[in-house]
Amino acid sequence: MLGARLALPLTPADVGLPGPLQPPSCGADLPWQHTATIAAIAHLTRSDLMLPHTRTSDDAAQIRAADALLEPLRRWPSAKPTSLPNAPRTGRLGTAQVESIETLTAAFRDADNRHGGVLSRRAVVAQMSEINDLLATASYTEATGRRLFRAVADLGSVASWMSFDAGAHVSAQRLFVTAVHAASEGGDRQLGAHILQCMARQMSHLGHVEDALELIALAQYGARRHVSPGTRAVLAALHSRFSASAATWRRASGRPRKPKTPSPASVPVTSRRTPRSSMRRNCRPRSASPTRSLPSRPPVTSAPAAPSSL
Repeated sequence: MLGARLALPLTPADVGLPGPLQPPSCGADLPWQHTATIAAIAHLTRSDLMLPHTRTSDDAAQIRAADALLEPLRRWPSAKPTSLPNAPRTGRLGTAQVESIETLTAAFRDADNRHGGVLSRRAVVAQMSEINDLLATASYTEATGRRLFRAVADLGSVASWMSFDAGAHVSAQRLFVTAVHAASEGGDRQLGAHILQCMARQMSHLGHVEDALELIALAQYGARRHVSPGTRAVLAALHSRFSASAATWRRASGRPRKPKTPSPASVPVTSRRTPRSSMRRNCRPRSASPTRSLPSRPPVTSAPAAPSSL
């Protein structure tokens, strides 16, 4: 952090530290464990708040793509929530506190939809850090702990999209990844699929259309028994859109066509990049219940897609 503020390369020895620092993994290779998820969110949110940010095109070039992003995420469908600690801790967290967090998340999402996320992004990241501290230090029941993980994941999806608006694509991607892990620890497959389709929109916007297509296929497969008809329709529409975009890109680049991936028929598609305003409407809103459909869904004229194989 100090090196970033001074715009100078610094080593641990330069600031009097005994050896190389080993921060927790915050990328796509994050372990599927609740302790690793908590540590990653803590490191990522605090680092994000300390670093200055300016819009640069270089940020988008530094995101993870292809197997560096996708290979670790392919373990999501088989990941199971790990056991939460039951040892006594300071403070007791109950349903009322979690409901307050969910209400606050809804308010942040509404502000983001109305005004964009550039101005309020740091406030949401800071709130995410505070809630993560509760996960690490408070005492709660198993059910409350799972719900709190879901709340952190949902807030993380809002923070990710605000980072996207601010041009902080690396931060957005890392927040998306930790949010997927938090949703997994919360036992919410539909929320995980929602976050993956938001990641797919980011990758498509940055020109990684085939990565976007695989993220959608991953969301469809991993949550195939848990999503509502509305969520399934959103994923099917995105699968068709990204399939068309990928085919157009292959024709333009002269690359051979890959084997056809099952997708719904008769869905209007476009090969053009999706406007941010459209992504804001279709990606951000999400109901709190994992069994309810997402609000503000785009119209879909096709039948839902069959589960895609990874």
